[in-house]
Amino acid sequence: MSEPKRIVLNDDGWIMSQIMTPVTTAVLKERIVDTYVDSGLDTLSWCMGDTGRQRYETLDILAQPNYLPQGRENDLAAQNLRRLIDSDGGPVTIFTKFCHEIGLKFLPSVRMNSHYDRSVADDVGSIRQDHPEYLLGQADEEFVPNTTQWGIRTGLDYARPEVRSHVAALVIDLFERFDTDGVELDFMRHPAFIRVEEAYGSRHLITDMLRRIRARMDEVSASSGRDLEILVRVPPTLADSARIGLDVETWIREGIVDTVAAGGGFIPLHAPVEEFVDAAQGTDCQILGAIESLRPATEEESVQAIASRLYEGGASGLYLFNFWHKSADWKRRVLNVLTDPDRLARATKRYEMEYMERLTPNDLHSYAFRYAVPAVQLPVGLGFNLTGRGTGLSLTIGDDVERAAADGEIAWCTLELGFSDISAEDEIEVLVNGVPLPSETATRRFGTWSRQEWTKFPDRLAEVDYDGGVIEYELDGPPFRKGENEIEIRTVMRTVMKGEILSLRHVELQIEYDV
Repeated sequence: MSEPKRIVLNDDGWIMSQIMTPVTTAVLKERIVDTYVDSGLDTLSWCMGDTGRQRYETLDILAQPNYLPQGRENDLAAQNLRRLIDSDGGPVTIFTKFCHEIGLKFLPSVRMNSHYDRSVADDVGSIRQDHPEYLLGQADEEFVPNTTQWGIRTGLDYARPEVRSHVAALVIDLFERFDTDGVELDFMRHPAFIRVEEAYGSRHLITDMLRRIRARMDEVSASSGRDLEILVRVPPTLADSARIGLDVETWIREGIVDTVAAGGGFIPLHAPVEEFVDAAQGTDCQILGAIESLRPATEEESVQAIASRLYEGGASGLYLFNFWHKSADWKRRVLNVLTDPDRLARATKRYEMEYMERLTPNDLHSYAFRYAVPAVQLPVGLGFNLTGRGTGLSLTIGDDVERAAADGEIAWCTLELGFSDISAEDEIEVLVNGVPLPSETATRRFGTWSRQEWTKFPDRLAEVDYDGGVIEYELDGPPFRKGENEIEIRTVMRTVMKGEILSLRHVELQIEYDV
């Protein structure tokens, strides 16, 4: 019997501003905490705001009994915060109590930066409003629109000692004054902290800030007897983390952090969780694979596939972001499968490779995501290669398909490829791990095909059409294996009527077990 996996789930604080019903202590218990009863969840992290604006019982707010932010008297979040403070101490106090009562750990989550537009957003926080000199972009600077520097210019600049001192004090307060189980530092909201040209060379600055936080946490732990944790969520590779100023390898090696959630969840199948696992060898640091509730991780079959791949890479658990909206039934059903590797092994899976369109910035703060997240394999152009070899793609899976097939446990297995600018006259050859797939039994559909894609918040998902076709292979005795697989696609013949390069936009492997 396999050891259960740890699941941490982040709630982004939606309830404070997104429902018209007044938020009370009872509402927090019923709408949030009680939905995790018997779910297998280990830790709830709850977003208390960011480094600029906080939505919890800070000392500043407690010192002002009638406090509401200036100009925000009609703001739902401010009203709900005041109500919760007056009734039961405030949301961090309330969540800590209720989580501990049902056996959950509780971590307040700090968003380590924000890059919303100060000219239009009323949620940017006083430090950014009061100290524009602390920002990554200065008032007298001009940036080329739609560049990275332009997109991140409204965030706090951690090269400033005033910013690091402010953030360290904010973080320390969350485990010093409250009975929490530590703190989460969310470096993926939003991942830009030092000017682009200075970030790598200045990565020691944030490390120094974390050493200060770690030292104080150790003091609090020793005096109180509490087992306290620093969890960090960081970009999906060690190199990208270091490039933007986050020396995660040093944090792990020195024991500065206890848990690393690797990746923002944007590219969970493509993210090399193995390199974080390797960096943590010989330490007590726990590595979690990150999944965000974005397409394709919106259906449980896809979540199960991603979890299986991350466990195959050595992750000791999962970090789930933006899954707070799922029903209590979904949480009990799905999370209990994700914690149990034996049940997960025979759960239906849908491995869908990530594509670059989902990483295209569509509003100001998403430029930081594109800055921190590496490119992925799709879409890819399929021209005629000079060597005769096809285009190779890598797909890592956690399923032991070979053994399951030998034991007669595979109900069905399909590989689906979606193309743009393909026609019936085009001939494609596909090989998996060097084994050609039988083209004569493949199903072909030409014309318009569609898939759901992330669009723009809050619309989230929409059907996006492509002009081309889909080829689906039903696989008996699938040539896929546990771990990394190579999918090679060769253009054998291309219609002379087509001038465009054939483009592969969609790769999906589905596995269902007969159990």
